[in-house]
Amino acid sequence: MKPNLRVLWRTLVSPLIREGVFDNFERALSALLLDYIDRQIAVYSSKNDELKTGYKQDFDSFSTSIKNKATPEQEDVWMDWESALVFLRKWQAVRAQVTQ
Repeated sequence: MKPNLRVLWRTLVSPLIREGVFDNFERALSALLLDYIDRQIAVYSSKNDELKTGYKQDFDSFSTSIKNKATPEQEDVWMDWESALVFLRKWQAVRAQVTQ
């Protein structure tokens, strides 16, 4: 079911403007979107930092250290780490595009 933009406006954005949280639709949308993007960047950055600390090396070093001899557990970690970095880069790219 496709959400109706009027319903979204009325239920999500309009109260924020009416209550004075934001001056207008553009500021509300911009602030909410940037907040969400920044939270996603923080999630994936934190995951990367957690893995770097836990394995005492960065992703590239970890990849090299397990090449051709990874256990199934290490492969799972590698896939999780790689996906965290991919999403981190994607969210950073999105942020750069919406703030230019």
